[in-house]
Amino acid sequence: MEFLSNDGKQIQIQMDGEVYARHIIKTHFVKIGEDYLALIDQYVKPLYQEGDLLSISEKVIALCQNRVIYKTEMKLSRLAKFLSRFASSSSAGIGVDSPWKMQFAIDHCGALKIIWAAFCAGIGKLFGKRGIFYAMTGPEVRGLDGFYSQSFAAYGEFGIRLPEDPRGVCN
Repeated sequence: MEFLSNDGKQIQIQMDGEVYARHIIKTHFVKIGEDYLALIDQYVKPLYQEGDLLSISEKVIALCQNRVIYKTEMKLSRLAKFLSRFASSSSAGIGVDSPWKMQFAIDHCGALKIIWAAFCAGIGKLFGKRGIFYAMTGPEVRGLDGFYSQSFAAYGEFGIRLPEDPRGVCN
């Protein structure tokens, strides 16, 4: 069997004195609501060997769990538009500098908490401290992906939340 890795990644890595071989498993474009156990049956089981470890993107699991929020289900507020203008952008991807992601944060945490987090983040920036906004708003806001179509057009109309019960999924 030929092992493949993502571009720029090594197939073998060493961790804690052990050598691991990584192998990407290409799938079809996973759609919202698919059964992740069926995906494992289809793509992983034919390759799996005793002792192998399986790692699945949390976004694939979230898509399968229908953990998405559509722009059509949201009302973009003036507050979201205003606050997103002051958020830092990152090379890691789109954050709350997107009005849609800021609106999700407002809907999830409440406007007062978001205003307070934005204020504290602004003060933190003055002292070179980053990440305060996300630390205050929590993992759901920090972990939201989507609302951009640069990678895949389908992702422009919805955001992908964190998976529900990730420990249960792994078990």
